[in-house]
Amino acid sequence: MGWASSATWEDGALCKGPKVADAILRNQMFTYYDRAHIAQLCEKAGLLQQVLEHYTNLSDIKRAVVHTHLLNHEWLVNFFGSLSVEDSVECLRAMLSANIRQNLQLCVQVASKYHEQLGTQALVELLESFKSYEEDNTVGKTMAEDWLELGWERAVE
Repeated sequence: MGWASSATWEDGALCKGPKVADAILRNQMFTYYDRAHIAQLCEKAGLLQQVLEHYTNLSDIKRAVVHTHLLNHEWLVNFFGSLSVEDSVECLRAMLSANIRQNLQLCVQVASKYHEQLGTQALVELLESFKSYEEDNTVGKTMAEDWLELGWERAVE
């Protein structure tokens, strides 16, 4: 039955386009289907939110999560709540590695929201490891310094 649902979704997605495929998934029209296969198709169609909702392998998630310019930022921040601590930190690292200028503010939002779950010390160390690469970005540097200061204050509380 799963293959039939996957095939139906694939036919709809290929014939009608990404908007139809996205609507099918958002409306949860199928409950049993090949999630990994559908995630691959979503990735090819540029449906990155659906990709992140369907992949379970960290390397697949990291490959998609770095394209923050194609994702709703509020949704992405909330998505981090569904990841394990280790996966969240690795995804933040991938985002900063991919484009620190574009992703620093978003990473700070994630860190601010989930600092208790992720561990302030781990987040401070993560951000400090990238701080040296942003010496010429005064906005990013200021945000990083403010966040580090906040992190240290919370760590000693």
